[in-house]
Amino acid sequence: MKSESEPARITPYEVGIPGRDFATRVFADIRAEAEARGVDLTDPGAFLLLGEVGRAIRELQGDERGGDSVHYLGAFLFHCLHFGAAGEPLFVLEEDAARHLVGPSRVEGWGGDLPALAGYLQLPRNLFWSDAGAADAPEPLDGVFWTRSSLDTLSLLVALGMRSGRPGLSLVEIPPAPLEVAGRWEASIPSPRLGRSRSSWVASSPISPLRRPRWSRKCGRPGRSGRKRARHR
Repeated sequence: MKSESEPARITPYEVGIPGRDFATRVFADIRAEAEARGVDLTDPGAFLLLGEVGRAIRELQGDERGGDSVHYLGAFLFHCLHFGAAGEPLFVLEEDAARHLVGPSRVEGWGGDLPALAGYLQLPRNLFWSDAGAADAPEPLDGVFWTRSSLDTLSLLVALGMRSGRPGLSLVEIPPAPLEVAGRWEASIPSPRLGRSRSSWVASSPISPLRRPRWSRKCGRPGRSGRKRARHR
C-alpha cells in the first residue's frame, strides 16, 4: 500500500545552529580564515583544525565542554557550512521509496553524480531506529547530511534522536568514502555514547536515493530549506 506523503520536518540545521545571525557570522569567519591560510574547506580534517571552527564549537558547547563533542560538533559545522552554501537542499524520502530501497532491488551503474554538492536526506518518521542495545534506548534516525568532500570523496553525518520532549540530537559521523565505491559502501555506525554498532543500513542505503535519476520536487522554498521529495517510481 502506498504511504501518505508527509511534509518535511524541521532539520538538524535548524535545531543545532542558533539562528541566521550565528550562521552568517561564523561561516563568514571560517571562510575568511580558510582563504587566508589556503585551506581546502571540503577537507573535513583540515576544516576541524581551523581556529574559527574551534571558536564556533566552544560557542555551541557553552558550559558543557569536553568528551567527544568537539569531534561531532566539528563534523556538524562542516556539513552545515556546505549545506548552507548549496542552498539548503532538503530531500524527503517517502516511506514507499525507503522500503523499496532497503529491499532486494539495487541501482547499478552509478557514476558518482549527486543532486547537489551538499544536502540533507530526511528519512520517514520513526521507520528506522538505531540498535543501541539493552543499556540504552534506541533512537529514531531522522536523516543524513552529505557533502562532496576533497579528493572526490563523500562525507556523511547521520542525525538521530530528534523527537519531541528531547532537547538536541545525536550525531554519528561516517568516514569519507571514495565516490567511485560509495554506491557499494556498507559500514556499521558506532554509537557516540556506547561504542556499540548501530544498524549497518544507514551507511549504505542513504546513497541509493541520492543516485536515483528521477525526483518529484515541491515548488517554492517554505521555511528555511529548499524541499525536494523523493518517490519510488
